[in-house]
Amino acid sequence: MPEASDNAPAGRMAIFGPYMLNPARRRLSRGGDVIQVGSRAMDLLIALVESAGKVLTHRQLLAHAWPGLTVEEANLRVHISALRKALNIGATDGEYIENLVGRGYCFVAPVTWSGAAPVAPPVMAAVEEASGGPAKSQARPAQRLPLPAARIVGLDPLVDHLVGMLNDQRFVTLVSPGGMGKTTAALFVGHAIQTRKDGDVAFVDLSPVRDPNLVASTLATTLGIVSKPGQTEDIIISQLQGRPMLLILDNCEHLIDAAAGLCGRLFGELPELRLLATSREALRVEGEHVHLLPPLAAPPEGAALTAAEALTFPAVQLFMDRAAVSGHRAPLDDAGADLVADICRRLDGMALAIELAASRAGTFGLRGVADMLSDSVRLYWEGRRGAPARHQTLDAVFDWSHALLSPRDQRVLRRLSVFAGLFTLKDSLAVAADAEEDKLAVASALTGLVDKSLIWASASGSPVYFRLLDTTRVFASRKLKEADESDAMSLRLTRHLIDVLRMDKLDTAIFSGRDLSAHAVRMGDIRASLRWSQVDVARRDAFVALAAISAPLFLGLALLGECESWCRMALETMDEDARGSHVELLLLEGLTIGAMFTRGNRGTTSSAIAHGQALAARLNEPTHELHLLGGEHIFLTRIGNFRGSLAVAERCAALSATVGTPEAMAMAEWMIGCSHHLLGDQLKSQVFGERGFEHIPVAAPAHVDYFGYDHRVRAMEIMARTLWLRGDTLRSALFAEDSIQEAERRGHPVSICIALMYTGEVALWNEELDLAEQRLHRAVDHASRHALTPYRVVSEGLLGTLAVLREKPAEGVKAMERALAFCQIEDHHVITVEIMVNLARGQGQLGLIDAARATAAAALEKARAFGGSCCLADLLLAQAELEAAAGASSQHVDQLMLDALELARRQSARHLELKIAVARHRLDPRAETASALADISGQFAETAPSPFLPVARGLLAGRAWRGPIPLDHRLGLSLYADLQS
Repeated sequence: MPEASDNAPAGRMAIFGPYMLNPARRRLSRGGDVIQVGSRAMDLLIALVESAGKVLTHRQLLAHAWPGLTVEEANLRVHISALRKALNIGATDGEYIENLVGRGYCFVAPVTWSGAAPVAPPVMAAVEEASGGPAKSQARPAQRLPLPAARIVGLDPLVDHLVGMLNDQRFVTLVSPGGMGKTTAALFVGHAIQTRKDGDVAFVDLSPVRDPNLVASTLATTLGIVSKPGQTEDIIISQLQGRPMLLILDNCEHLIDAAAGLCGRLFGELPELRLLATSREALRVEGEHVHLLPPLAAPPEGAALTAAEALTFPAVQLFMDRAAVSGHRAPLDDAGADLVADICRRLDGMALAIELAASRAGTFGLRGVADMLSDSVRLYWEGRRGAPARHQTLDAVFDWSHALLSPRDQRVLRRLSVFAGLFTLKDSLAVAADAEEDKLAVASALTGLVDKSLIWASASGSPVYFRLLDTTRVFASRKLKEADESDAMSLRLTRHLIDVLRMDKLDTAIFSGRDLSAHAVRMGDIRASLRWSQVDVARRDAFVALAAISAPLFLGLALLGECESWCRMALETMDEDARGSHVELLLLEGLTIGAMFTRGNRGTTSSAIAHGQALAARLNEPTHELHLLGGEHIFLTRIGNFRGSLAVAERCAALSATVGTPEAMAMAEWMIGCSHHLLGDQLKSQVFGERGFEHIPVAAPAHVDYFGYDHRVRAMEIMARTLWLRGDTLRSALFAEDSIQEAERRGHPVSICIALMYTGEVALWNEELDLAEQRLHRAVDHASRHALTPYRVVSEGLLGTLAVLREKPAEGVKAMERALAFCQIEDHHVITVEIMVNLARGQGQLGLIDAARATAAAALEKARAFGGSCCLADLLLAQAELEAAAGASSQHVDQLMLDALELARRQSARHLELKIAVARHRLDPRAETASALADISGQFAETAPSPFLPVARGLLAGRAWRGPIPLDHRLGLSLYADLQS
């Protein structure tokens, strides 16, 4: 390498800080004193200074200082270290050389050149005129734009939009949290404008610059403009006058004031200039138009998408693109689509986070990446070697933003990380403020954090909700732990939640019919606070209080299994002093409702209901007592104790007068009607049902929510069943549709399941098989989705009945046997007898006559034990058909038919009377059976939709019926085929 020589031509001089560098003489001086620098270090210094503001890679620096030699990078680090040491002796201006990890080095101090230009300067120099002023020169043509590190899919519409904004408004700031892809988007905009030959494009990366005084000089260096201290902005404006150009200023947030001032002046004085800035907060200067860069769209939670559908979302496309680069070659299949969608959602659609996660797919596979998305792991995944230091890890992304915050804002950010989801301003003040006088500071900090893209705020609605993106929350939560504030903030949040739910009187919402969906945003915080308070006995009081006051919310949002679990744990751990209190009453209600609908009808459920009733009476809480009586009624009907359910309903009627609300009185009437329906008295069922609707009409907006049911929806289903049995099939169909629509409007899973299930059975009775199939399959799907196992199994049993009616007895028998086995284990017997009747018919179709007779006999025993059955007459009809199939005498068979007719008459089940009369006349067509059939069919309107009326009228007209045969009679017809001859 050449040695320094005093005889070398002076050439030009580089001035930075207190230093002067003469590249030609290879001399560095400070205040006239020469600073000794080694030969290799001098080569490196000259290269860096002549490319000030640009990043020189390790390879470029090695080639410059050791041309033609193969040298380890360690040598470069040694000489850079020596150079830094030399420059920092006595220096007051801070760092001159910035190390960008994985990229190289950059000279970040402003450099002023003077003297004659060298022969082939690496940057544009100016020749000073005799007057001492700068020569009139033009800015260097725009340098080659960097290529984006990765193509972000779905970016074209955004690029087109930003180009349009720049053409119209000239000054746009692209704002988002770190890692969302601002730089990538800006570079694509620059390339789009270059491609369209719509002016020059200059890209200035401000991330290496630490001193705000260097922003203008960094821009000048990038543009190749010679500047003088104190005149840099003036010279830039002079050189760019009349020149169409797009100027991209990347990463302005850490130099926000200086960048804002420069942009404001450039925009105001250069009408041909377009400005595109990227920042984590808006510059807030005249002329600026902010574009908030949204996260990459990912599939919504709960969407069951195919692989092809998932790949229409940009987040999934980016993940699979980066995964392929990492070595994951398998195409996305339907099973993996849900996994990738979940990963993208958990990473908040953050482009950098998705890239970092996908880069592990080649090693760990999709499942492995999903399993690694823990709070601690995701922050430290390393990015591309050539990426900026602030993008090497997610932790570095957030460290960059965090370092720019004031101590106050850092404190508020970490404290707000205790929120798992959305929160309001009031919530943030309750948790993050230390005292009343601190609330204004917290509110101000919250506003600033929103401006800096560290907290998201809803754009509309009241109240305004705030949220930390999940990855931001993970980082801030770590800072909270480092500050030793985690437990203190968790306790504040727990107490705040208890206060909020109490003030909203959630302890009465369990039966008020209130829409609790507005509180759904708090469920993440409630769950987190329950987990936090449950693990330590010292927090037991807070845990029990929160479990109790949130139980109605869990129930109102149909989170039944969670409600039962939390209430059970709270009851097991609560202090003896709290027993016998309103808190225990709330926990007992939550426990029994959750357990009944998810675990089935266990003895512990019955005892908990009884305990709750006694406690409500002792506390003089008639509404809660009524609520628990409603629960006992449901429990007794489910276990088949129909007589007991009637007694409870009558107790409820007496208590409802004390409560005195229309909802309470309507519920009591409907409960009595339900019990009579199940016992078999359809006239009383109709009377009491209609009385209830006098208190709360079908079309009324009121809700009657007691013990996990909307009792109005339940009453509609009972009326649909009762009216069908009574022969009023038109009104029955209306009630069935109304019950489904009302349940779906309310969105309550239990109500939807029972509406679909029980009206599906009515469709089976009326032999509307397609309608029945649709309702029952929906019931199965809905029950499966919400873990309502009893309803799923019973609906599957009714689908077995459907199979028998469609002459698929083997399939139907299997399904009904499975359902009955479950019902026996779980003691779930509301419609066990109905399923057993159809099981017997299916066994008869298979020729298993003895088994069918045994099933029918067992069904009769169950009906007697239950106190009756709404289908008892139909059971006797099935027995008669089976006895005939077994070769019993016609007199015996006819007597069974007569018994069935008489029972249907006593039960006011006119439709069953018609069904039995048709079957009896078919089996034994004579004057007496014809007369009985004529008498019964004459009670039906001509237009009544019934599968039995056309058959009856054909038989009475003295002709064989040539239309569809009622499906329930096909067993009988297979035995008496001659009746159709």
